[in-house]
Amino acid sequence: MSNMNDKFTVKIERDAQGTLIITGQQGRVQVISAYNRTAIETVPYDTTHLTINPYRGLAAFQEFEANRFFGREQLTLKLWEKLAAFYQSTQQGKLSLRFLPLLAPSGMGKSSLLRAGLIPELARRGLPITPNLRVAILTPGVYPLQNLSVMLARLATQDITPFAKARIYIKELSERDGLRQIAAELPEIENSPVVLVIDQFEELYTLCKEPFERTLFIDNLLLAAADKSLNISVITAMCSEFLTDAQTHPTLYQTLAKQAYIVPFMNVAELRDSIVKPAQLAGIPWEMKTVQQLIEQTKGQKYALPLLQLTLTYLWDMRQHGSNETQLLESIDNLPNVLELIAQQLYTNLADSERKLAQSIFLKLVKLNDNLCQSHCSCKIAESQADDKVKEILRYYANHDSHFITLSHVSQQTATITHEVLFHHWSTLKQWLLEYREEQLLKQRLSHAAHTWESLHRPIRLLWHSGDLARLEPLYDKSREEFTELQLIFFHTSKRRQRYLRYRNRLFAILCIGIGILGLILSITQFR
Repeated sequence: MSNMNDKFTVKIERDAQGTLIITGQQGRVQVISAYNRTAIETVPYDTTHLTINPYRGLAAFQEFEANRFFGREQLTLKLWEKLAAFYQSTQQGKLSLRFLPLLAPSGMGKSSLLRAGLIPELARRGLPITPNLRVAILTPGVYPLQNLSVMLARLATQDITPFAKARIYIKELSERDGLRQIAAELPEIENSPVVLVIDQFEELYTLCKEPFERTLFIDNLLLAAADKSLNISVITAMCSEFLTDAQTHPTLYQTLAKQAYIVPFMNVAELRDSIVKPAQLAGIPWEMKTVQQLIEQTKGQKYALPLLQLTLTYLWDMRQHGSNETQLLESIDNLPNVLELIAQQLYTNLADSERKLAQSIFLKLVKLNDNLCQSHCSCKIAESQADDKVKEILRYYANHDSHFITLSHVSQQTATITHEVLFHHWSTLKQWLLEYREEQLLKQRLSHAAHTWESLHRPIRLLWHSGDLARLEPLYDKSREEFTELQLIFFHTSKRRQRYLRYRNRLFAILCIGIGILGLILSITQFR
């Protein structure tokens, strides 16, 4: 097992342009991230400042937090060995694809493993070809080629917003070997090759809606990683749930089958290290019964690692504010209950108007799949387009130690739900999502009904009746601006039809009553 002092064999600092530099015993790594987290600027790198909460809530560990990332040392070494073997094979004249995919279910800590584990390890050990590396981190997003072009332009110019260069590069990336050609022209590429880290690789299937762009992005990665020049290596992290989607690109799927590393769950010793060592480093260790109970509660628990980090974050904060550790431990039945407790406390601390705004924000940050039966947490909104109150709510959730929302920026501020575990264990959000899905289903039905009605020349029989209209009217009042012109015509025509039918039915009822009364009068007259 690694000695805790090994964590301090890297020096982490920023250069004049704000780029993260990690220097180790055998290497130097320059880290360029497409999405710089707002919190980075306020977090110290010096380990003597670990009086702050050493745990990360729901957020992934970052490169500058390598000194508090424990439990994955052996796995980190294995990944470094696999990456180093790619270069050794190429140097020996063997054909080697420098493409290392990480696969695991959501909640297994893939992002933390890459950022706070493998990247600092590259600085500690270097690579066979050179001690100097540039690591470029990005996520595919809605427009993966655009994101890749911006990252490459940053590498070329050292400019944070190199849009002119990015426009040139995106044209070159329209060819399958564009990345390979661009890499060959990057400054200092022979002395400082590039490792591309594509986190949240599943965004190619959840956010990118253009199959051609998706295929072109993958082709560029694979061709550059296969080039003999060693200029580019690629590491990806993808949720294993999306392996089926990867079959749409046969070469990618074959590469995953041959070279993917499946990230295992932590064993007991690794879990213990992840709990114990950050607290020891901060000088305030846990009682052993606390450690044992938390390890027991991870057994058989889906999303165990983010829930464990969140629970440790909560316990640390409460203990620092004077709560008794033993009493706190007794109040925890299971890890998901802690998430529910924190989420509800944060929500109820808001004013009524702020709660409604928080609901709106969380729903805007949700991505539903085509069947409206799952959610994805990578959908972003532009904070720069929001009013001050929205920004205040975003910062409220982002700055809390639980990190339910992550703020980041490239050219503008964006916000992201930090982890999908919130969708499963925060009851209020689950209820919002249930209602939201019902609204989306109703919108789909409305769209289909309106188009069918229009295509058949607007027959009266296809207009909606009172039951459907009663469900649609609250949605119309809430978001009428989202209705298309055809949907509005269909809705109002249906309402007019229902008003006519109600009027006709009333007249018929009155007529029937009148006839009945007249009949009664005639009967009485005849009887007399």
